[in-house]
Amino acid sequence: MGNTDKTVRTVRIYISDQMTGLTREQWEKNFEQLELKVINEFYEKGYAAVTVFNPAFKVVNTCNGFTYEECLEHDFTLIDLSDAIYMGKNWSKSKGAKRELLYAIAKRKKVYWEATCDFMVEVEKEFLKLSRCLEVC
Repeated sequence: MGNTDKTVRTVRIYISDQMTGLTREQWEKNFEQLELKVINEFYEKGYAAVTVFNPAFKVVNTCNGFTYEECLEHDFTLIDLSDAIYMGKNWSKSKGAKRELLYAIAKRKKVYWEATCDFMVEVEKEFLKLSRCLEVC
């Protein structure tokens, strides 16, 4: 007898990480790997459908002719459409990723971290700084 559970678990995840300071080839590769990692992690958690909003794909295909701020506003819209944000391991090196994290927190999105346990000390420090900034903003 097969599974009679009719619910299908789905999730939409926005991925965020460093772009500035990297070559296009570097950030495209990093975001492609991060996207695959997120898909695999969420399938392993039992999700039947995983949609990843990958800003690296957006930059290549839709951000030509737009300012940095206009592209970031588009990212915020994608975060609005997401269930959660997944922060890549180099997020703290990126002003844009920090702003995306703050926005996601303000919108009460679930936050997932690529970071290993050793990295969490730095994450906690950055998170406290970001939280204080959010209170002031």
